[in-house]
Amino acid sequence: MPVKSEDPHLSLAYELDQAAFDALAQSTFGRLVLMTDRHEWSTADIIRAYHGQSAVEAVFAHLKDPAHLALRPQRHWTDQKLHVHVFSCVLAYLLTSVLHLKARRAGAPYASIESLLEALEKIRCVTVIRKATEVSKPRLTTQLEDMDQNALRLMEALEISA
Repeated sequence: MPVKSEDPHLSLAYELDQAAFDALAQSTFGRLVLMTDRHEWSTADIIRAYHGQSAVEAVFAHLKDPAHLALRPQRHWTDQKLHVHVFSCVLAYLLTSVLHLKARRAGAPYASIESLLEALEKIRCVTVIRKATEVSKPRLTTQLEDMDQNALRLMEALEISA
């Protein structure tokens, strides 16, 4: 029954049956009901398909991220060029996934592909070409900028050399 009153300072007192709430939390809250018309599938197959859908949605979210691997903007007008553009983006996603997996296996502390790419963006390397003299050829010198310890460990884990 709703509480009605003209008094703007109305207060409501209530009690909570903690045991009943805990029972609901254990049995009902946080649960997800999956419904399907695939009656021939086992429960495990249905759950695997649901988790697979989640993984596919995560890939599309990565491909929509404007900072990394973005499918858009597309500045192509022919079907062939659009297909090549999408192929390039999917290939880039696959390569960054392999890179992320390699970094995680090496113990790098990057939970997502985005955090890994942001860390890699901070690694800067420059190659300097020294002018040739009459007696010598031009000299090439490669130098890394100063980096924090996490970036150095990441370079080692991914076997990146300067």
